[in-house]
Amino acid sequence: MMPINNLSTLSMVALNTSDPQQMRGIGTQLETLTGNSSTLSSEDIGYSSGIINKLTTVSIESHTGIINTMDKVKIFKSIVSTVNNIVKVEPGKIDPQFGKNISLNLETLATSFTGDGEEREDYGSILQIMEDGLSVVVGCPERPDQALAFAALNQGRELYLGPLDNFPDKESTLRVVIPSSALDIVPSGSALPPNQSQCQERQTSFIFYKSPILFQDDGLDKDTAVATAVVSANLGGPANEPLAGEPVTLTFQLSIDSTGAWLKPTCVYWSYGKGGWATDGCYLDTDVTDLMTNVVQCKCTHLTNFAVLVSRSAFKSSQPADKALSIITYIGCTLSAIALIGSMATIASFKAMRARRHNRIVFLLSMDMLLAIVFFVFGIRTATSSPNICTVIALLLHFLFLLMFSLTSLEAIMLYKQIVDIFGMFQGFTIKILLLLTAGVPFCIVFLAAAITKLSAHGNSKYCWITENGVFYGSFIAPMCVSLLTNIAVLVRVTVALHGHGSAVSSSIKTTNTSSVSYLLRVVVSLSVLLGISWLFGALVAVYDHLALQYIFAITNTLQGLGIFVHVSRDAEVRAAWRKSITSVLSQDTNSAAVHRSSSKSSRIALTLQRQSPHTSSFGTFRRSTASEQTTKSDTREDAGPPGDLPTPITLSEQNQSSVFILKAPSEGPNQQADSV
Repeated sequence: MMPINNLSTLSMVALNTSDPQQMRGIGTQLETLTGNSSTLSSEDIGYSSGIINKLTTVSIESHTGIINTMDKVKIFKSIVSTVNNIVKVEPGKIDPQFGKNISLNLETLATSFTGDGEEREDYGSILQIMEDGLSVVVGCPERPDQALAFAALNQGRELYLGPLDNFPDKESTLRVVIPSSALDIVPSGSALPPNQSQCQERQTSFIFYKSPILFQDDGLDKDTAVATAVVSANLGGPANEPLAGEPVTLTFQLSIDSTGAWLKPTCVYWSYGKGGWATDGCYLDTDVTDLMTNVVQCKCTHLTNFAVLVSRSAFKSSQPADKALSIITYIGCTLSAIALIGSMATIASFKAMRARRHNRIVFLLSMDMLLAIVFFVFGIRTATSSPNICTVIALLLHFLFLLMFSLTSLEAIMLYKQIVDIFGMFQGFTIKILLLLTAGVPFCIVFLAAAITKLSAHGNSKYCWITENGVFYGSFIAPMCVSLLTNIAVLVRVTVALHGHGSAVSSSIKTTNTSSVSYLLRVVVSLSVLLGISWLFGALVAVYDHLALQYIFAITNTLQGLGIFVHVSRDAEVRAAWRKSITSVLSQDTNSAAVHRSSSKSSRIALTLQRQSPHTSSFGTFRRSTASEQTTKSDTREDAGPPGDLPTPITLSEQNQSSVFILKAPSEGPNQQADSV
């Protein structure tokens, strides 16, 4: 066949011929003309779509004379290579109708390709074509008693088709598992139609599209897009035909980072009749789906082209949202850590504070939260390089957070007994039992979760935290919700008791304006922080992962430690103790300064008097003397001792001074004190 330089001419030639040899040449030239994807226009893609349609038609029609496998494989490879070139163009160049025609022809060709009934033992590939953007595998499973697995490994650079039991231990971009019940199409001993082999009846075909560019749905919301590769899976029967028995399982690796996304993924399939994505018969497997690792698992009751949709706004906003949330988290955790240290120091510094049972619980809660913050900030991501250390940190965080919930519930129970049920206070033995349960229940939950999952649910390559949704909801969210419901119930009951007349405590406090809204508001806010009510937003985020809830949860939760410090410092005994300590320190500083000033001044005065007047009283009283008194006083001073000695006590009084300084003599010690009156 003569070389053709443009796709429009090649299209005209293809439409007017059905010769097998010419069709092989047309396929080769089509592959060549589409080799430079950057130069392809929308018209070129339209011509290519028409040529592919003609090649597919010729390949599957028996009357054309293309009967040998070599011709079929050659045309098939040319089509796959051409489609691989087309999927690399810019999205705007492919008309949705052209994309639909190209994918439908490729799927039809893969489904109808049988290799002339060539048999394989066990699972075998009749045909495998791999390109950098597109791969096709046609297989023939001979043993329907085992589930069939197809996977794209190492970012699509490797393909696997075989028994699920022999699945390689490699990272997969996607995986399709067809149950054995769907493969058992022909019962043992049944007669097959003429010229049809057992392999042909159970033939499977898979097409792996790295890009979803051929599947453009005009009906999608502008904020929604395909976030995974697209996989076509067929058993040779009609598309969307219901499967017998169990559904097919599809596991996708999201092509975007979904850790900042707040919308749930949606499992979809491509409906050629609708010309877009649909959800009938497909659903999300929430037990396996883990957005923290970008893994989404779907189950569908039929076979066709599958993918996962997510919100475009979610992953466009993921990086700035992640950055903002990280900044809020680190700032809040730093402030809370400092505040928690202050709370523990306050309680430990005063004996009266340590003696109160409530404060001891707050001390334990502060210590637990401080440890959780330290492990969270320094370990939840930084320790992922060491799997063993990461698992230990995940287990510790799991336990510390559950212990925090347990301690807040214990505080709630004690608060209820103190304010509402004041005649039923716990005794010492009961308190010990409660403390044992407070620590024991979280430990048992973490131990059971680790034992059941064999530590596989704690820690992965991205986070040192719970990595399986079932474990996360069962061993973390559920206990958290129980604690929150308990604490909220106590908070409501205590608020009512303080506001009403039914409690003796509330009635005694009402004399200090307890009926005011501001007082009750302060009480509710303070107790809400202490009882960890801010974790209610965490429960809402787990159910409805909206960005606004994430911001509220990050702000309120990371500042919980600061709120506890405010709660502790508002205690009247704490304020009195701190005031006394601060006053004592300031008093010591003031006295020391006064002593220094007085000592210097008294030394200067004494030196001046010694130089100007040789007369002084034996009792050390200096005053202005008359001339007649100076002789007597001079005699007295001569008997008193050397002129440099200052007797005890020394009192200085001058008419032009408004203050009197009383000094202790040097003989009493070097530390002189002065009081200003």
